[in-house]
Amino acid sequence: MRAVMDHRDEREEELMRHPLFAWLRNDDVPLPNRMDILPVSAPLPTLFRDLNMWVLRYVAPASPLEAAINAHTIEDATHSQLYVHDWRALGFDKRLGFSAADTLWWLFASPYTRSFRDRLPVLARIAAADRGDPVLRFVQTEAIEASGKVLLVNVAPVAEEFSKLTGVEYRYFGQYHLDRESGHVDTGNAFDSVVLDAGRRTEALRLFDRVFDVMVAFVDACYEYALAYAGPGVLPPSGRAPGWGEEWETVPWSASQTIEFCYLNRDMDPARYDLLARLANGQRLPCPAPRPRPDADPLVSRMTSFLATV
Repeated sequence: MRAVMDHRDEREEELMRHPLFAWLRNDDVPLPNRMDILPVSAPLPTLFRDLNMWVLRYVAPASPLEAAINAHTIEDATHSQLYVHDWRALGFDKRLGFSAADTLWWLFASPYTRSFRDRLPVLARIAAADRGDPVLRFVQTEAIEASGKVLLVNVAPVAEEFSKLTGVEYRYFGQYHLDRESGHVDTGNAFDSVVLDAGRRTEALRLFDRVFDVMVAFVDACYEYALAYAGPGVLPPSGRAPGWGEEWETVPWSASQTIEFCYLNRDMDPARYDLLARLANGQRLPCPAPRPRPDADPLVSRMTSFLATV
């Protein structure tokens, strides 16, 4: 396992040199503009809750290693809410002016967020890739945590500086989130004594790089968005085609309310589970599908039908 962790450290150091982080430290870019990279990443952090509940978690942990991973997923599943918090705190509901239909377009059809959507299947297939092996699951999860920590280490000082100007706490981008991210899977020393033979070590390194490369691509997409939109202070317009998502045009929700309804409403769990299973190429997810509630809001049925089409 030491060889895998040394490789993780090398990849972290490599990512720390990404130009996005130099851009975040560049005082020539107005401070508010540096915070405006948040919307482009929407498909990823909104998935955190689902990924932890249905892909990374074991239904009935059969070993201390599986139990350690499960313990990590409990706190990590809360980070989708932190993202919605910062969306509101940064004023994107008013500034973007997206309707419910526009927000669904942004999440599921926008070219701005396509780079994220195209790579989410790799994360959805983590459990299929490791075939239930907790060591390989740990390694893949470690790739997410390590890369995420690099982003937070670089963006949190910007968020804290901006917070001093606005008096608003930014929980996803700021110190609040960073304090809850060690950069590693929080399993204590459960995996420290694991010894990998040559074949398993090769597989662990392959799976680590597979996931880490996806996370680097997400950072690439944020940087492209930073140069094209956030840096110049340009807000992207909705490019929703006439008729796209028309069943949601009359729903009087803000963008953050729409995101919250889609990803944090428990009544939507069965629909999102189905979407996650499709991202996983029809692979059976480790956890059983949640059951629909018979008394759910009628809008849940409409959203379920909509998600079945994306």
